[in-house]
Amino acid sequence: MNRVFAAMLAVTVAGCAGTPRQDDPGVVAIQDFIAVGELEPVKRIRTEMRNNYDVVNKRYLILETPHDTYLVEFQRNCTNLYNNHDVEADRRWNGRYLWPKADRIRGCLIGRIFEISEGEEAEIRAMGDAPRGITVLR
Repeated sequence: MNRVFAAMLAVTVAGCAGTPRQDDPGVVAIQDFIAVGELEPVKRIRTEMRNNYDVVNKRYLILETPHDTYLVEFQRNCTNLYNNHDVEADRRWNGRYLWPKADRIRGCLIGRIFEISEGEEAEIRAMGDAPRGITVLR
């Protein structure tokens, strides 16, 4: 019985491993934007009480401080950005700075932070508004 179960488990795992993963086109577009624009991650950013952020997609948000604008990338997809029922508090290592790989926004661990210009911000926002999917023209 154990051998049959182990064989069935091995076949299931092998089948799942061969399935291609569907990445979100919005996330891939911003990853390409970061690579092509050669954006360098910052070590930390100084924050104040008046920080605003706008969600771009489930992996990225634009954080606006009184002095600069940043693109924040989470280590994983952050579904908490869309959850308004069970809002998790931000966890900060230091109240004056925001640190990648240490601090959390709405419970999601920050992976990297990039400083962006006004033009780059506008381009990222336009990517968020772009239609998703592939259109076949005939």
